[in-house]
Amino acid sequence: MEFPMSEPRLRTAGEPITLTVDGDVAREHVTAERDQPIARLLAAVEPGIAADHATVWSGDGLFAASIPLSWLASARISDGRITGGAPASRCWLVKDVTRIELTAGRVADSLPADEVPEDWQPDLDLLAKVDEDWQRGLAIVAHPDDLEYGAASAIARWVSQGKQVDYLLVTSGEAGIAGMDPAQCGPLRRSEQIESARIVGAGGVEFLDHPDGMVVADLSLRRDIASAIRRYRPETVVTVNHRETWGGSSWNHADHRAVGVAVLDAVRDAGNAWVFPELQDAGAAAWSGVTQVLVAGSPQPTHGVDITDHLEVGVASLAAHATYLAALDPPGDPRQIVAASALATGPRLGVRAAVVFELVT
Repeated sequence: MEFPMSEPRLRTAGEPITLTVDGDVAREHVTAERDQPIARLLAAVEPGIAADHATVWSGDGLFAASIPLSWLASARISDGRITGGAPASRCWLVKDVTRIELTAGRVADSLPADEVPEDWQPDLDLLAKVDEDWQRGLAIVAHPDDLEYGAASAIARWVSQGKQVDYLLVTSGEAGIAGMDPAQCGPLRRSEQIESARIVGAGGVEFLDHPDGMVVADLSLRRDIASAIRRYRPETVVTVNHRETWGGSSWNHADHRAVGVAVLDAVRDAGNAWVFPELQDAGAAAWSGVTQVLVAGSPQPTHGVDITDHLEVGVASLAAHATYLAALDPPGDPRQIVAASALATGPRLGVRAAVVFELVT
């Protein structure tokens, strides 16, 4: 039996009862308030049906959680997630809820009616937590806005912990807006990036002024990045996806790939006094203190950061790139872009919202 949010309806009596809930934040046909009591859906179920448990399914079909129906009846679906209800249950870990299947009798993986097992783990590939035992970080990316699709939320978290995180932009993104002359676009995008960094509490923002769209992972770029690493002396470096795709057939931008590779090489270069000795002569002493490189947007993530308490700051940091987002076709919605990914990723870290990284050491 299917009950779309907008028009609850019944099938033939005796058939399995299923509530289909379109709750992904990226879908425009979610209720106007994007927040709906599940009891409103349950009220449409034929009263005579003996259901006491519900299995909540994720949209990708990879994850489900079975819970007592009484818990679900007091909860809400908001932005595609189950929220509220008492006591807390594992159903809130389900991302992008699309189906709620009601069953008579407890199914095999149901929770006890009065407790949530402390050792319970979701049935999906889990991520390790990023090591946060450090004080100085340097985020090195190709363009203004590269950090704001998720990584900036993690940076906001780290800044709230008292860490220092500075930004190094290889280009000014001057070739990034069709129809806008680079001479006008570059300064505008620089100012939007500086404001975005201010929102999350990042430290300095430095631009290397390599040509947007034509970045090459050559010795010149490696030298510039190694010099910055020696000057900032970070323990953690954050960079952009260096791999060929974002996953699947989506080809990665040449600048992203070049910067990502150059960063990985420059971290090693920075620690070797005999590589780029002119930097040493100029007072930029070798720095081998980088203990981890976190690659944002990688299709092969290994670690995650809980950004539940910093999701809104991350949304605001992307919104600061207003001119760039407005020029996209269709225009980019910061909340949909940042929140949809973070909420979908959260269950892999056992939290509500998370951002993922590929760890390189």
